[in-house]
Amino acid sequence: MTREAGGLSQPARGYRYSVDSLLLVDFAARGRARLCLDLGTGSGVLAIRLLEREACARAVGIERQPELAACARDNARARGLTDRFAVVEGVLRRVVRAEAPGRFDLVVANPPFYRRGTGRPGPSSSRARARHEHDTTLADFVAAARHALGKRGRFCLVLPADRLPDLTALGRAAGLEPKRLRFVHAAPDRPARILLCEATAGKRGGLVVEPPLVGV
Repeated sequence: MTREAGGLSQPARGYRYSVDSLLLVDFAARGRARLCLDLGTGSGVLAIRLLEREACARAVGIERQPELAACARDNARARGLTDRFAVVEGVLRRVVRAEAPGRFDLVVANPPFYRRGTGRPGPSSSRARARHEHDTTLADFVAAARHALGKRGRFCLVLPADRLPDLTALGRAAGLEPKRLRFVHAAPDRPARILLCEATAGKRGGLVVEPPLVGV
């Protein structure tokens, strides 16, 4: 394990969180949720940062990779958050389905960015699972969020900008509608690199596209 400047430990090799996760924390930290679900929590960065910002009172993280689940628990312990952050180890779709529907006010996710067979393969199996769809796909994340969210709950996630059509189609099929979008550009003259999206259950319409983030 290595410890970053921000105080969170990560595996020395394999998946390591990036600025995309921190951008998602800022995007999702509006208001205060009673209970947050972090799908694919990794080292716990999303849930822990949201808890520390008082954007949620309690959080549950789901992680299938044992090393990362242990890392998330260690980080919660180091930050004094063990009574507010529970890490559940297991396959996302099975763990979420075991939960009572509509239990969570906020669901966050940094799902695998790339469809199976696309993008550059990760240097390790851990990183490959975190960055590429294998047996858990974007559709699984969307379905899990829909099952977990309460009537007025929010689903916030980060994806490559070119996956917006996939996200919109999957969300609508599951009963989730995009309500807030923000695009992130490396430079003013470059296409959007990633998107931040907030979706809720409900009717179409009322979409707000926020000013872009540039130089990130």
